[in-house]
Amino acid sequence: MSDSNRNISLVAKLKEKFDSSRKCVKMAHVNVENLLVHKESFIDLFHNNLFDIVAITETFLKPVVLSQPYNIDGYNFIRHDRENKEGGGIGVYIKKSLGY
Repeated sequence: MSDSNRNISLVAKLKEKFDSSRKCVKMAHVNVENLLVHKESFIDLFHNNLFDIVAITETFLKPVVLSQPYNIDGYNFIRHDRENKEGGGIGVYIKKSLGY
């Protein structure tokens, strides 16, 4: 599946879920500037269960790095790594209760 098709699929699924609900969705964006280095402080965002969706940029993750160490209970983690340069990479944590 191409990146654009994957993005369209994500947007369509989120739109379908949110259109069927009047619930307010709480979202955040964090530039983590290396998820490996800042993992513990980043995970603190999830302790109070404040956000339904958290988008992260500058993960610095590479395809050879497993997602499992970055999984957070109650959330699905979707990521797209930068392969040919240093830095970069994005990820999204989506609360499992949203049905994604």
